[in-house]
Amino acid sequence: MLLTVLFCLLGGGADSPYVLIFFVLLAHAALAYPPVGMLIAGAGNVLGYLVVALVGGGAAPVDLLMGALVLVVATGTSAFASHNHVRAYRQVAAYARQVAVLAAHDGLTGCLNHRSFHDRLREGAVAGDHVTLLAAADRAVYQAKRGGRDRVVTAGATDRPVPPQRAISAPVRSTVR
Repeated sequence: MLLTVLFCLLGGGADSPYVLIFFVLLAHAALAYPPVGMLIAGAGNVLGYLVVALVGGGAAPVDLLMGALVLVVATGTSAFASHNHVRAYRQVAAYARQVAVLAAHDGLTGCLNHRSFHDRLREGAVAGDHVTLLAAADRAVYQAKRGGRDRVVTAGATDRPVPPQRAISAPVRSTVR
């Protein structure tokens, strides 16, 4: 804004075409700042215009008053636009959070869907969560038995015999309870 004041003073005061840059600054502030910041920026623009008109001359008092009032109205309009922009941004962010929840859960039961369940298992296994590790081991044993295999490949890539189901499910039950 200070550069705009300087250019206006060098360009002939309030009659300078550079005075229109004050309106461009208001439009930018409407998208860049929240409403309170927009009002502060608008007050700075009005003050800058008054400095240009009083120091640089070239404006009748009626023109000075009219220019200041137009900037005040433009500031109010831009603050309202800023409020709408902030509100729309918050709605879009809320929709994005809702879509993320819907993408991770079954719509009917509310439970994690297949992909999200396995992602959580993988995250828990990396973090070393014991319940998650037991659930992953139980699942691996179940898949091995279901596939007719009698061995399970562990994280160390070594074959191990499939233990009885109760040997894995008992610690899981005791940990979950």
